[in-house]
Order: sequence, then C-alpha cells, then structure tokens
Amino acid sequence: MIFFAAIRPVLVRWLTLMSLAMAWGGPVFGTASIAILTDVVKTGLDPYAYCGVNWEVNFDQHTYRNIFSNPDRYNEFVRFLRDDISVRTFRYPGGTYVNYFFMGVPATQWLPVLKAITPGISSARPDDWIEVGEFFEFIKAGNFRVVLQVNTQYWFDVQTNEIKPVALKSDNSSEYRDVIDPVGLQHAAAAVDQLAQYLRDNNYDQYVLKWEIGNEENFFLTSNVYASIVDEFVTKIRAVFPAAQIIATGPTGIFGDTYSNQWTGEVISHLNTSGTMSNIAGLVTHMYWASKGTVVDSTSYQEYAGYMSFLPDSKTQHMWYPLYDSQYHIVSIIGQMLDKLATWNAAGKEIWFTEYRLGGLTEYYSTALAGAIGNTRLLAALVAAPGVNGACFHSLLHGGYVGTLILGTSPASALGGYKLVYYFADSGVTPHMVGTPGAEGFNLTARLAKGNVLKTTSSNLNLFTVATSDSTDIVRLLVANKSSRPEKPDDVTPNYWGFVTQTNALYNDWLANGDTFDAQITLPSGFIAKSVRIYTLGESQTLDAYSVVIGSLNGIHEIKLETSVQNINTSVFAYTFKPHSTVLFEFSKTPLPVNLGGQVIPGDYCGDLVDVGLKVELIQGGTVVRTERLFLDSGGRFEIPNVAAGVYNMSIQGNCWQKKVIPSIVIDTNPIDIGTVTLAGGDADGNNQVDAIDLSILIGNMDLRGN
Repeated sequence: MIFFAAIRPVLVRWLTLMSLAMAWGGPVFGTASIAILTDVVKTGLDPYAYCGVNWEVNFDQHTYRNIFSNPDRYNEFVRFLRDDISVRTFRYPGGTYVNYFFMGVPATQWLPVLKAITPGISSARPDDWIEVGEFFEFIKAGNFRVVLQVNTQYWFDVQTNEIKPVALKSDNSSEYRDVIDPVGLQHAAAAVDQLAQYLRDNNYDQYVLKWEIGNEENFFLTSNVYASIVDEFVTKIRAVFPAAQIIATGPTGIFGDTYSNQWTGEVISHLNTSGTMSNIAGLVTHMYWASKGTVVDSTSYQEYAGYMSFLPDSKTQHMWYPLYDSQYHIVSIIGQMLDKLATWNAAGKEIWFTEYRLGGLTEYYSTALAGAIGNTRLLAALVAAPGVNGACFHSLLHGGYVGTLILGTSPASALGGYKLVYYFADSGVTPHMVGTPGAEGFNLTARLAKGNVLKTTSSNLNLFTVATSDSTDIVRLLVANKSSRPEKPDDVTPNYWGFVTQTNALYNDWLANGDTFDAQITLPSGFIAKSVRIYTLGESQTLDAYSVVIGSLNGIHEIKLETSVQNINTSVFAYTFKPHSTVLFEFSKTPLPVNLGGQVIPGDYCGDLVDVGLKVELIQGGTVVRTERLFLDSGGRFEIPNVAAGVYNMSIQGNCWQKKVIPSIVIDTNPIDIGTVTLAGGDADGNNQVDAIDLSILIGNMDLRGN
C-alpha cells in the first residue's frame, strides 16, 4: 500500500486555504447554472470496471469461512453484494495477500509454515483462506468479475515445505531484491501456467476482467527483476489466453517520488525492448490519503473537509507541491500520469487504481457518512477522468468482524478502518451483513458508470458534476455539494488534521456563507426529459452518521440512498442541493409509468360498492394489452398502477353490468383520472347486452315467492 500520511509542513497553509475555498465554500449568490453538453469526453464506461473492491482474507478474523461454510449465509452474501450494494468485481486475493497465493498448494500446507515465521498471524486457521476454486464458484454464482493477481515474489517448495523468494539480494545490505533465482522463477511461472489452465478447463476465464502481475513490487524488487518476471508471466498467460487483458505495477510513485518514477520508467523501457509491452493493457497505481491524526483526535467535519479538498484530475486540489508535465506545465495527478506514460513510450495504456481510498487505517469517520461522500466523489472523478479505466476500493470485509466492530472497547477497534461491509458473525449472533454508507456510493456508481462521459459545466465550484449517457434516451448527472457549514466550534477547533488553527473571524465567515444551493440543470441540446429518477446520499444525515451503533448488536440503522421519481416535460430542471449531499439524476425521454383511475357508478345498485368487481381492459390497435380484475373502493373509485405512456381505449365491465368503452385515453407524464363512468345494469351473462337469456337467468334464481 502507498500511504501519504505525512503531508509536508510547507504545504499546510496552501492546503488549508484550498480546503476552505473548495470544501467549506465561499459566498455564492444567485442560482447556480449546471449544463450538460453533447461533447463526449470519455467512452466505454462499464460498472464492472469501477465497482470493484479488494477481497483480502482476514487471517485473525474468521469472516469469509464463516460465510462460505453455511449455505444460507453464502447465498445471502452473494445476493447482498450483487443486489444491495452493487459490487461487481473483486481483486483477488487482494493487496499483499497475493504473496500467499500458491497455485496448487492448499492453505492447509502453506499456512502453518507462514504462521511459524510470522507471529502476527498466529491465530490464523487454514480454512480461513478461500481457495481459488471455491472463490470462482462464488464469482460464478453472482456473475461477478475478477481482477486476478499472480504472485511475483514467492513460491512454495513442496519438497522442503518452505516459502521461498523468487528473487534474492546480491548484497545483504541492499534494500531491494536484485537477482532472480532461476529455480524460483521457473516454479513461480509454472504456477501461473497451472492457474491459467485451471481457469480454462473450468470455464472460469470468462469472469477474469484483468490479470494483475503482483502487487507494489517497486518496494521490494528492482525494476529489471520485476520486468523479467513480467516477461515470463505474460508469456505463460498469453499461451493459454492469447487475448488476455494484463496489467502490471506502474506509476505508483508518480507523485514526486524520484525512485518510483525512475523504477517505473525502467520497467516500461525493459518491456518495450523485450516486446512484452505490446501485450500489456495497462499499468496499476494505488492512491491513499491518510489523516494527520488518529481516530480519536479528529472530527467528522475535519475529515470531510480534507476529503473534499482532493480531486485526482484537478491541477490544484491535491496535497502535494504543484505537479508538472514534461513541458513544465502544471498538471493534475492523472495529467502527470498520462504525461509520464507518453514520455515512457507507453501512451494509450490504461490506468487502473487497483487500490484506492481517502483515509488511511485509523480515521474514526472513514466508515461514516463523511468518508462515504468523500470516496463516492473520488470514484465519480475516476469514472470521468481521462485514461483511467478501472478502480478497486480497499477493501470489502477487512476489519469488519463483530468481535472488534461492535464489542470493541475503543473507537479504534470499533469503527476505525476501511471496510465496505460490516459482517456480524460472532457466536450467538444471527449473521447478517450491513453496508457502510460508502457501499451506497457503489449503488450510485453502478448507475453512473455506463456508456460515455459527457462534458459538464457548473457556475458554482462547490457543485462537482459528472454526466454520462449510454443511449439516446437516457442522461445521468451526478452532483456532489462540497459545502457544509460547521455545526459547532468544536468541529474546526482544535484542528487535528494539521491545518492552521481557525480564527473566530474565519469561523463566523463560514457560518455566514451558504452551503445550500439552488441550481438550474440544462440538459443536452435537443434532449427533452419526460421523467427523472433522483437518488440522494447524505441529504438527511449528519457527517458523523454510521450504519451501526457501537455497543449494540441491534444498533443497525443503515444509511441508504433515498429515491424519488417525477414525470416532467422539460430541458431545464430546477433542484436545491442541500449541504454535503451527493445526488444522481437519471433523465429519460420516456415518461415513467403513471396511475390510471376513475369512478364507476353501477346502475340500479344499492349495495356496498366494495363488493363490486370490475374487469378493465386496456386496448391498443384493437388488441387487449393489459387486463386488470379489481374491486371498487367505498367511494366507487378504482386505480390501475404503472401504465406505460401511450394512447389506449379502456373497457370497463362489471359482474352484472354492461361494458363501457372510453376511447383515446392519452397517457403521458401525469396520472390520469377518467372521471365518472356509469354502467348500465342487467347483463347477467356478461355478453354485454340485456336480452331474454338475462331474464331467464334472473327467473332461474328466484324462489316460489319471486325473491
């Protein structure tokens, strides 16, 4: 993992001022103007690429096996991830856990060896590791996808029962392993070949989105050693899957780390020379921003303000010195990445954030609404950013076991962490899953990351916008309101995030400035929306809101998206953005289904109207397209829900009443009331006329007294 926990002191004032301007906002007057243009700035969006999360087993927290060993829990886990929080892809094994992925060697064999040399995982059980076969069956069950890592650093010697490195240090004083062990490389490459053939033989390869060669090798291997391993592994993978999509450790140090820049450039140079680069789809980067403090010395407002001050595709909204491209122009983090790739003769290669998170391992509010909104906005920015093709959040269940989550005695063990899902599974507790507020951000992204990114403009810099469209009939717009006034002095003073202490004057200024904005949203030229679905996150909660309550096994109050729908007929839509809210609009040229109803008076009837049954038919072009059998309410009214737009004839017929046809009912954007319809009685046989047959039926039901 790459952590940027230590922000250089010289940047503190600059970052503070930037945070005040961009996160807490300044005075904005009048109605904001947001415009969605027809210009396409990025193509080929896919929710599978952006709704990814790192798998990561918990060696000391028996979570995954607890789920996998029980069919009911397993099925619910699949359903919950797929349907409730829109996870689409898993990076497996996830992070540094790839170093224990020994294809063909079960955990019962290698884990005892690892425990013997790593005291920190002494509580690990062999069955906690989810083996590749059962993992892919899980993927198949949910129709998920995989960013599949392969182990570049170690191999398992089954003859000696040892974990051995693929590369060695030529000098014990060396910081990096700089010499390949030919035997080690041979065994590691054979494991990759075995994995590829296993996937092919079991038809699991259809679920592999990307193959990833290792994890953060720039911390452990020299550039030449890593590039040589990539050469060998790519050859093995491509021999089985000629069209495999492969990504390699890339510009992780592109933020000013001279060694990492040099390392990445050397790797790419080697791969270009060997010809392997032509078989590499893209490069990997990892992005974290940890706080200055710990879980106990910050506030949700301070964390939120910090998160809102960072955008990966902004020239100014980041925590480093100004970044320059090869022509000495100031650029964003992603802009510098793209420039470096071009400089290294790797232009056009994809960028994958296979690990990202705003917040490190200790922020108290990283799993509260503050962290959720920050990470949702970051992911939306990655969806929109040029050159970025995918992302995997870190991580899914890491640190999410009830023993530390609910029963922990300190804030650090209870809620600080970096998980997407809480899982309660201790003995005596009914197992269930609860999504963190951040999981709801995935629900927004799964809707947003489709088709193409459209250019947007906003007259209010506090309203961050991303628009997409995957058809001529649908336009989506995500808007994040970065502004949120402090609720109390303690929100900002003292400030444990390393920002300059706020003065009373600045505090009063924040209180006076707006954080709720009226806006006019202009749709693309020629787009007339007939309906809109609106999904909101954070509008009705405070920044410190969690989905669980510490100390209570029943303290669950999931923060979920709030949804509303409207039928409209406009190219300009008005909306008021509340503080720290993230809103997704889905504009459609098709009206949403509406309700169709009216009142029926059954002729010559003196009984209770609720006993009157109707057969209602909707007819188009002489064909019955929908039939409803229903009863009137006490006032004689009826209603048919969710009628699609169109022109209908509607026939209404009661049990003993003649049919009546109401012609040319136009369903558009609003519910329709046909008014009052009176049905003539006497039709006992339902043939829509009163005749001798109806009379005979009536007589046949009379007794000798004529009743």
